[in-house]
Amino acid sequence: MKKILAISGSTKPNSSNWKILDFIKVAAGKHVIVELYKELAELPYFVPGLEKDHIPPAVRLFFEKLETADAVLFSTPEYVYSLPGILKNALEWTVQTTVLSGKPTAFIIAATSGEKACESLDLILETLTQENIPKERKILIKSAGKYFNGDSELNDDQIGKSLVRLIEHLLSV
Repeated sequence: MKKILAISGSTKPNSSNWKILDFIKVAAGKHVIVELYKELAELPYFVPGLEKDHIPPAVRLFFEKLETADAVLFSTPEYVYSLPGILKNALEWTVQTTVLSGKPTAFIIAATSGEKACESLDLILETLTQENIPKERKILIKSAGKYFNGDSELNDDQIGKSLVRLIEHLLSV
């Protein structure tokens, strides 16, 4: 059974990004484990050059989750034309490792606009995974909040189908 580690760049519990990841967890079905990583806020600020035995426990646990996942999925908003600092910090921790090298990744940007965050995350992941992320594993959902009803359920079939296709492409690697 394949395992996807799903990471939201939003710290807001009921954000569109968490709703998207919840949708994916259900849509992925019984043959895929989608683990929602909710500890992003527990990672301390990135400190370059730390020796392996000085890596904080929260970061070590983050690395373990990345290592044991078959694929990684990011869903994030855009803040001030960029990635949220909390997500950027998590990605910076992986710079001195190979934990994402060759790891299949995909991302969703759910934001009012999102183009700049999309460009930024694409460049960062290309660097960390050492591969180009194919367009089939990238989705930009503008004004994502309008696609959910009062019960936090996705109410747009096209977006739902796009998210399912993204997971299929991610798992086909």
